[in-house]
Amino acid sequence: MSAPDLRTSTAPSTSAASTRAASEDDTGVAAEQLGPWRIEGRLARGGMGDVLLARGSDGAPAALKVLRAPLAGETDRTRFEREGRVLEQLRHPGIVRALGRGIDAASGRPWLALELVAGRDLDVVLAARPERRLSEPEATLVVARVAEALSVAHDAGVVHRDVKPANVLVTPERRVLLTDFGIALADDVSVRLTRDEILGTPAYLAPEVLLGEPWGPAADVYALGALCWRALAGRPLFEGATPADVLAERLTSETPALAAAAPGTSPALCTLVARMLDREPARRPSAREVAGALAEEAAAGDLDDLWRDAAPAAAVAATPLRRARALAPGDVFLHYRIDGELGRGGMGVVYRAFHQGLGKPVALKVLLSGALASEVDQRRFLREAHAASVLQHPCVVPVLDAGEHDGTFYIVMELVEGLPLSRWLAQGPQERRALLTLFLRLCEGVQHAHTRGVIHRDLKPDNVLITGHDGPAPHILDFGLAKRLDQDEEQTGDTTREGNVLGTLRYMSPEQASGKVDEVDVRSDVYALGTILYELLAGATPFRGSTREVLSQILFTEPAAPSARAPGLPWELDAICLKALEKDRDARYQSALELARDVERYLADRPIGARQATAAYRLRKWALRNRGAVAAGAAAAALVVALGAGWSRALTAERRDRERRVLEAAAAGWRRLAEGAPAAAIERFALARELIRADDVLPLPADAAGLIPDAARAALDEERARPRVTAARLEAWDA
Repeated sequence: MSAPDLRTSTAPSTSAASTRAASEDDTGVAAEQLGPWRIEGRLARGGMGDVLLARGSDGAPAALKVLRAPLAGETDRTRFEREGRVLEQLRHPGIVRALGRGIDAASGRPWLALELVAGRDLDVVLAARPERRLSEPEATLVVARVAEALSVAHDAGVVHRDVKPANVLVTPERRVLLTDFGIALADDVSVRLTRDEILGTPAYLAPEVLLGEPWGPAADVYALGALCWRALAGRPLFEGATPADVLAERLTSETPALAAAAPGTSPALCTLVARMLDREPARRPSAREVAGALAEEAAAGDLDDLWRDAAPAAAVAATPLRRARALAPGDVFLHYRIDGELGRGGMGVVYRAFHQGLGKPVALKVLLSGALASEVDQRRFLREAHAASVLQHPCVVPVLDAGEHDGTFYIVMELVEGLPLSRWLAQGPQERRALLTLFLRLCEGVQHAHTRGVIHRDLKPDNVLITGHDGPAPHILDFGLAKRLDQDEEQTGDTTREGNVLGTLRYMSPEQASGKVDEVDVRSDVYALGTILYELLAGATPFRGSTREVLSQILFTEPAAPSARAPGLPWELDAICLKALEKDRDARYQSALELARDVERYLADRPIGARQATAAYRLRKWALRNRGAVAAGAAAAALVVALGAGWSRALTAERRDRERRVLEAAAAGWRRLAEGAPAAAIERFALARELIRADDVLPLPADAAGLIPDAARAALDEERARPRVTAARLEAWDA
């Protein structure tokens, strides 16, 4: 890994979570030790982890990547472990070398030790230059070296999936290295474990990836071509104010010619880059062919400026870590006795504690990061206390105390004994009227927050506790991402700025998912409430799939009516849900109160305010929303045609991917049954049932069809040779 001024090149590719507080030695001074590595400080941090300066038993320095949550989700931990496995098998001077990996027994934190590289990432090098570009000899060398590293990876069955300037390191010792294999796809990695991840950076994603086709080495070659184009032209191949704008531009615009963007570039290099950026993967050269084509040119030219600009601005230095306490049952923290752990979340661990002065149980939440907590973590953590402290409502968990003690940031809350809404729903079906009554109380709590100037920004079932014996009662918690309406975003000093995404994707409004921070207001919480209502009624959120698919659907696809998943649902509830889920904020309910009033009208058998939307109306709205994705000067008719074609391609790719996943899950179900694992088979059939649509009729793969027992095959009549998969049949198989 590189020196601390490398920004994203030193940042881990993992998701928002925190680590347990540092342990203490007998002197009370924080003793940070992960495995065999002694921690000296923090070099950089990413969304889900830290890069630490560490030394081994021999005193040699290393960059230690640490996943900050010992109990991080399966996807985060899998990605982290995958990077370690991939780097261990890739030994090449152009790939950052892994020195070891493991899980610290004391804290449960996975770690990955990498060689410490003193240099800069290509993104920083480009940003420091007046024209933000490389000379042709410099670009040729960088692309040739990265192509060599990619060819080694591809030969080993590894696809990087995030080739971009920030993941290319350049050093004054004349090295060019490819780094950050956190989302790499290897032959030995289960597709199921990688499907729900953010895959790559929009400006460097290949067209086939955007349309849902499988990843392959050709996608890396495309990204490398985009990197070369950006390095020579001084700007990205496709640009936009937000990631959503970039994706729309990619789907609707032709690839611009390098010769026009970077006059003077040799015809041979322009031709090679054009081949690398071909929309058809089969027509692109391999990474080895790219390296071979540039080998002779890469050895020539003046490169002194590149090596000089690669020198770090200062020697490698680390930010000292704060001292913090580890809490265990029986410990006393301030005047709170720790009785046990209740749970862990994205930012903190919650303990059941006893207030010794008042003689009452409380919930004590402490910042998980402990010694690794940044100022941003601390501000965001305490924001929860500040936001909730102004709220006094039965549906909001009250905050009793908050602050910092002995290096540990804490929040004390009323102890609410209950289940998260997600787990409460999993206990079994609930009567519809009871669910709607529960939802009305949830809206009351959200409306109370809005009238006090607080937007939650992360409403979801896991942040709603359900209690009560005389009917379920909701309690809203976790205001860690809350925003005060009377406070500008810039005043927080936080990373919540244009282009950043905070919250849980499946419950995010389009403006929040696209990083448009200035547009997030109370109507963003209304959208999240609409998603929760949809889930209460239909048993699932409106958009499902991988992170990339969900993001695309939130931004570009109209949700299906809840009755499509729950037949028999009244049209009024369809209309209420879909109005709350309007992509245009102005077309949604303008407050949680307005949404609640429409639900109340339905329950009272009175006419509701929401109206049914026709298919033509939805298509027209989609075209108008995506007007900006078309090149300036296009006629209105061309706008609709272009967007319609892009929409059609996206929907076709989405349908193909969904059908493929249905068949994979169904086939896996029969295989698990043949292996004598009925529980696993039921799980796979259940997944297929979630994905399939009522009108789908899909042929089961022949190898799986041969595993169907004779008793089940007898019911298939003329389909015995090649059974078809339908929703009704999956329901029968699942049973």
